[in-house]
Amino acid sequence: MFTDLFRRLSIAAFSLLAALTIPRAAARGAQAATLAEIAVRIQKSREQVESFGFTVERYGISRSGASRVVEPSETETFIFKGPLRYLERTRVTNGPRRTESAAVQEKTGTNGSSAASRASSGPPEQVRTHETRAFDGRQLRFILGDRLAEIHSPKTRDIVVGSRFDPYYLKLIGWFVPDPLATSAFEDARRAGCLPDVFTSGGYTAVRDACSGRQCTRVDGEYRIILDGKEFFHGTEKLWLDDERCFCLVKREVTNARARRLECIIETDSPIAIIDGCWVPKICRVFDYSSGASEPKVTELRLTSWRVNNHTDQQFSVSLPPYARVTDLPETLERGISFSTPVVKYTDGNGNLLDEPPEEVFKGRRARYNHWIIAATLTCAVGFLCWRHRRRQRAARASGGTV
Repeated sequence: MFTDLFRRLSIAAFSLLAALTIPRAAARGAQAATLAEIAVRIQKSREQVESFGFTVERYGISRSGASRVVEPSETETFIFKGPLRYLERTRVTNGPRRTESAAVQEKTGTNGSSAASRASSGPPEQVRTHETRAFDGRQLRFILGDRLAEIHSPKTRDIVVGSRFDPYYLKLIGWFVPDPLATSAFEDARRAGCLPDVFTSGGYTAVRDACSGRQCTRVDGEYRIILDGKEFFHGTEKLWLDDERCFCLVKREVTNARARRLECIIETDSPIAIIDGCWVPKICRVFDYSSGASEPKVTELRLTSWRVNNHTDQQFSVSLPPYARVTDLPETLERGISFSTPVVKYTDGNGNLLDEPPEEVFKGRRARYNHWIIAATLTCAVGFLCWRHRRRQRAARASGGTV
């Protein structure tokens, strides 16, 4: 609570200072904007955005740029409107090629005898995963694939460490959007590295400096991210902000102060105005040096579609998939049950919640295994008849030999 109050007072102080200094800006000519002016313009440009929805495609790129991936490794759609949130994500990864029996085991829920029986030689196989998260102001529904789901609520925020809604694209451009289900400590840690809150940590300076052919203000400074009372990250950074586009991020260099190495470089391109006075980049490239390798891991994000201030509340409500297994954390909390053994429910063919698995599931399983049961029964019956016949033959031979 105190950290949030301090942040609000800092922004208010910046606003007051900006009100006093902005009339003098024209007289300064080529001088750099002050931190107060930058903070106020960023804040005001984003206050115009009541709701924002966008889709971003994520690509992994080789250092040479020669072997670009045609299909994105991740596609993410995110929408926010007040406290309402929606996130849909599809990931494509390469894994070992599975045998046909492994695919059957995955669909039927049975386990293979060993890892070797589930994989075969050959080129990697693409594995596609899909997840949806939607918070309608009352509960969060987290759907993974088409058979697993979880229900969360603000009362269960302490169970999961981290953020349920933290799009990578917004993190790169420094736009903080609160997560209504995250703890205050984690929210403070997320906010510490975003714009313009990072300026409140002190020690930042602003100078004029061109970057990528655009007239920018370069802001240099040092910041710390504190999580649960411990220093999570300590870094120094340089930010190039576009003077003519409401200080939209052009480039950011972050250095790990403890490890004394370059952490990452973020470069943006193709800025667009999603609304009058609010600019975002269509392309973000991340050069990640955090692994310590000589060559960075390069990732490119492309903004493919967006919509501003045109969303209904219905877009933040999703139905549970049919015949799914659902972990109900709010009811677990109400019953006073340990979260290590949470309340599990199921859905019927229409996605309605049930306390027990629907009869259709058992019918499907019985139908799937009926022919195996019949075959096993016939095999046992034939085996028994053969055994009894041989026993009678041995008894007859034994009795004939003694006569």
